[in-house]
Amino acid sequence: MPIVRGGLRREIKDDLSKMSIAREEEDFDTAADYAQKLAEGGAVEAQSLLAFFYHNGTGVKKNPKKAFFWAARGAESGDAPAQRLIAVFYANGLGTPKDLVQSVYWNRKAADKKDPYAMINLAVAYENGTGVPADPSAALELYRRALAQGTLVAASAADVQSRVARLEKTLGAAVRPAAAPVVAAPSAAKAPAAPAAPAAPAAVRSDIDELPASRPVRPKAVAVVIGVERYRESLPKADFAAADARLAAEYFKRVLGVSEENLALLVDGRATKSDFEKYFEQWLPNHADKDSEVFVFFSGHGAPDPGKGDAYLVPFDGDPTYIKQTGYSVKRLYALLGKLPAKSVTVALDSCFSGAGGRSVLAKGARPLVTVRTDAPPSRVTVIAASAGDQISNSWPEKGHGLFTYYFLKGLKEKDGDIRAAYDYLKPEVTRAARRSFNSDQEPQWRRGQ
Repeated sequence: MPIVRGGLRREIKDDLSKMSIAREEEDFDTAADYAQKLAEGGAVEAQSLLAFFYHNGTGVKKNPKKAFFWAARGAESGDAPAQRLIAVFYANGLGTPKDLVQSVYWNRKAADKKDPYAMINLAVAYENGTGVPADPSAALELYRRALAQGTLVAASAADVQSRVARLEKTLGAAVRPAAAPVVAAPSAAKAPAAPAAPAAPAAVRSDIDELPASRPVRPKAVAVVIGVERYRESLPKADFAAADARLAAEYFKRVLGVSEENLALLVDGRATKSDFEKYFEQWLPNHADKDSEVFVFFSGHGAPDPGKGDAYLVPFDGDPTYIKQTGYSVKRLYALLGKLPAKSVTVALDSCFSGAGGRSVLAKGARPLVTVRTDAPPSRVTVIAASAGDQISNSWPEKGHGLFTYYFLKGLKEKDGDIRAAYDYLKPEVTRAARRSFNSDQEPQWRRGQ
């Protein structure tokens, strides 16, 4: 499994084998020890297993927060069992605030990798209208796909077959004659049963959530996409920022041609200040060369330094009271991007820095509007900002996204990935929508380094 490079490859491979053998022999303490070591080293299989261990209390003390942390690591790396598990956590509020929309998102990612249990969970969501608008036809198709995998345990297969029969009767569909084969139940240590999401109002879904067709991969396209909706400190949520980032990542892959290995997606707990430093200061320079087209997207809170007027992005662990120590300076970001040997760098910021509300936070006791210094980007760097320095960046509940992000992604889709054309489209649309829907001024900005 190509997880690490260089001299560690053999050691990791051997330790993965030892972890697997210990697990098969039900020596869970040993398996957990290996899983912890390997997970910290970046082994995706170990991250996912460690999440299951912390979830079940197998070989370690049960810890929902640690289970969520490691599931998030595995899920973001593309592991289907981890994606299914984190969907369970979001559906039930285990180790993280309850979020049915995120549960659907991760079940869909795992279902796309042909995980039958994720297909079942997603079907239940469509059947009940939990996290998505109710769609019995979509639920029926997902149940059928899960059965067709032929890997469901007997109890799960029987339950799904009864659901299929009920939906076929309701929808008047023809009953499919053949039942899928079943297999023996897995041990409790391998994967917990994935409970169905509880009933809740249907989530908002807009036209941009219908993904565009994929275009050819551009090997030199590189992207860092960040969304911080919830914060470790007691800060207001940046509504829809996590969904903004995940959808932006899909658009960057499909419209701009960024490959999976050239895209870093950082969301909530995986978007700490140290993550910003890692990906902007190490990962990105290692992936960019003189022919690269670099894209950076950030959705979340910004904050000003009230004393100097400098702008900061607020990471998951940021604190506006100590913003110089815990935030990530926009000036620092521009300087780092300017040093890249890339052909071009485009930065899209769905954030604001005035401290007046929207996607902006301010230290307690500071005045509510700070004049933020607008730093010019360096040569070859273009910045598309959601608003001017003294304005706020609005979230748009009607669409389930940031107002800027909604029109930015819609522009990318409709203008075939032409960034300038997308901006020319979005600026008047955002300005009009902000005045019409929020009675506020929000005028996106285009800044290009000379």
